[in-house]
Amino acid sequence: MFGREAQMDSEKLHNDFWSCLRQFPDKKGEKKDCERPWYRLLAPTIFTILLSNFVASWYATFSGQDAFDMQEEHPELFVVFFVFAVVVLTAVINGAGYLLQLGYVLTYGKGKYVPGEWRRLMEYPAMATSMDNMWNYRWHQLFRSTWLGFPFRPVLKLASTSNDKRKSRSAVALASLSVFAISGLMHEYLVFCGCGWDVYRKRFLGQEFLFFTLHGAAVILERAIRPYLRIQDGFVANALKRIWVVWFAYRTFPLFLNGFAYWGLWHANPFNMFTPYFLDNVWRKYPLLHQFCGSLL
Repeated sequence: MFGREAQMDSEKLHNDFWSCLRQFPDKKGEKKDCERPWYRLLAPTIFTILLSNFVASWYATFSGQDAFDMQEEHPELFVVFFVFAVVVLTAVINGAGYLLQLGYVLTYGKGKYVPGEWRRLMEYPAMATSMDNMWNYRWHQLFRSTWLGFPFRPVLKLASTSNDKRKSRSAVALASLSVFAISGLMHEYLVFCGCGWDVYRKRFLGQEFLFFTLHGAAVILERAIRPYLRIQDGFVANALKRIWVVWFAYRTFPLFLNGFAYWGLWHANPFNMFTPYFLDNVWRKYPLLHQFCGSLL
C-alpha cells in the first residue's frame, strides 16, 4: 500500500503500545525533578474501583428486559440509566488504566513516574464540547494506532488524488468515517457472539454499525460547519456544545445499548468485589431507593 516494508524496532513498538496512556518525551527533555513515587497512584486507583463497584451494584439490579422496558415505560429512569452508563464506563476504563500505569511504573519506571507524561484512558467524555472532542481525545485511545494504520491511512491514500498533496477534506472525511464503520462492525461481532445468530439477525442486526456511523457523520458535520460559527468560545457557547453532545449521545444510545442489554453485559463488570456489599447496605436497605432499581433487586 505504501511502497515500503513494515518494520518497527522493539523500542518503537513498546512506545506505540503504551501511547494510549503515556506520551514519551525526548531523552534530552526528561525532567527527573517532576517524578512522583508509585504509591501516589493508589488513591485514584482505589477511588475509581470503588466508584465502579457502587455504580455497578445499581446496574446489577437490572435485567436486559428492564433496559428495554425503561425506554418505553420509564424514560425518566432511562435518562439516569444513560448517565450512569457514562459514569461506570469512565470509572471502569480509568480503573483499568490506572492499574496498567501502576504496573508500568513498577516494571519499567523503577517505582517512579512523571505525571505530565501520562493521561487517563477516559478524559471525562461527559465534558466533551463536540463529538470530535469526545471521540478523538476524551474517549479511550486504546486502538488509536490500530485505527490510524487500518483503515484511516489506507482509505485516505486511496481517496486522495495523486496531485493533491494536502489531501482533500472529502478524503479525510471518508477516512474518518471508515474508522467509525470498522468500529461498528467490531461491535456488531460482539453483539452476535453474545446473542447468537438467530436473535442477532432478527433483533439487533446493524444497530451497532448504525450507531458508530451516525457518530462518525456527526464528527464530519461538526468539522464542516465549525468555521462558520460566529461564537465558538465562552460559557454560553461551551454550554450549548455540551448540550448538543449529551443530546445526540442520548438519542443514539439505544442503538448501542440494546444488543448488549439482551445478554446483560453490565453483569460482567470486572470491578465487582464490593457489589454485594452495596446491594445489601444501600439499594436493598433503603425502601426509598427501590423505585429507582430494576427487577433483580
